[in-house]
Amino acid sequence: MIDIRELSDYILFVHVKDEFLESIKNRIYSKFGSIRRFALFDKSFSSECFYYSILSGKKDTRLCSWLKWCRTFDIPLEYFKNNILKIRSRYTGNLLLNKLPIEPSAELASLVGHALGDGHVSENLWYFSYTNNSFELHNEVKSLISNFCTFGYNERFHKALTIQYPSIVAVILHLAGAQNGNKIIKDFLVPKWILDGSKSIKISFLRALFDDEGTVKKSSHEILLKLSKNEFYLNSLLDFMNQVKKLLEEIGIEVTSIRKENIIEGKNGRTIQLVLSIHGYKNFIKFLYDIDFHHKEKQQDLQTLVNSYKKFPLRKGRGQKLVYNKLVKPKTIYTLSEELNISIVSVYKHLKKLQAKNVVEKIEYSRTKPAFWRRLNG
Repeated sequence: MIDIRELSDYILFVHVKDEFLESIKNRIYSKFGSIRRFALFDKSFSSECFYYSILSGKKDTRLCSWLKWCRTFDIPLEYFKNNILKIRSRYTGNLLLNKLPIEPSAELASLVGHALGDGHVSENLWYFSYTNNSFELHNEVKSLISNFCTFGYNERFHKALTIQYPSIVAVILHLAGAQNGNKIIKDFLVPKWILDGSKSIKISFLRALFDDEGTVKKSSHEILLKLSKNEFYLNSLLDFMNQVKKLLEEIGIEVTSIRKENIIEGKNGRTIQLVLSIHGYKNFIKFLYDIDFHHKEKQQDLQTLVNSYKKFPLRKGRGQKLVYNKLVKPKTIYTLSEELNISIVSVYKHLKKLQAKNVVEKIEYSRTKPAFWRRLNG
């Protein structure tokens, strides 16, 4: 949970209601006699003029100073929160932070997934940027951020569209567990609140991560997640990938392997890529219906993969082998179709070819009951 206390360590400015300012002034005069004496006691600012400016509503001041004054005058935090008009970053006047506290949610999990994917939380938390060529994903990130705050942003284009958001977004993401700075040369893991979260939280995180870093390879029939680290941080990346694997398996998707792939010498030193791979029709179906992509092209590729996969294992006599191996016990065409995830027509064609080879036969059939098929050699 992210609340006022968690935000107090960051450079954020607060504007409060006039009535609250008036009540603070009354407390100052009651306890100290004058604003000058309060300034000498408090020493938050070098000049008492700042205190007059703040208490007259002409200047916003830092959140940490307001919390200090709340302690001085025994003001409950909830009462202070209810009197906040806006919390802003240092260089923006936009209204920010629509609600506090910020609770764990699917929306926040998705935003963290993007931050660990194609997003970047600056080292000093001055901004959060997101780089991607998908307008669907950019719109999704904007929508996710709008759940927490109202914001301005800057756009630039160099090979891919980058949108930069103000520091309040970076602060929220950092507090939620997103790594700041260059992710390739830093250790980080999946935040614990996501690992322990609800199914919707886990799915939202995975969808965002695969939207950014995932690939659907139709030619080799696999879904891949590719991430790289400097070789000195490879164990951290392996731990992260194993956490992603655990999240997938909790949803019911089996991970085939986590393997090393490309090794690159570049500005981040010697970086090594790890690839998490998913195979199998049932896993693709589960991924499609439980996770899917917001990235339009990847979504289409996954749908094409699922639609074409039924034909893939049936080439070069493989379909006959699959049907034959399932006939350990006599079964109907309908049962075989369900177990193999192929059409009834395809099952029937394979059975007829096996029957022509004298390795299966049809038994126990009539006009009112479905036929059973069995192996001739047991």
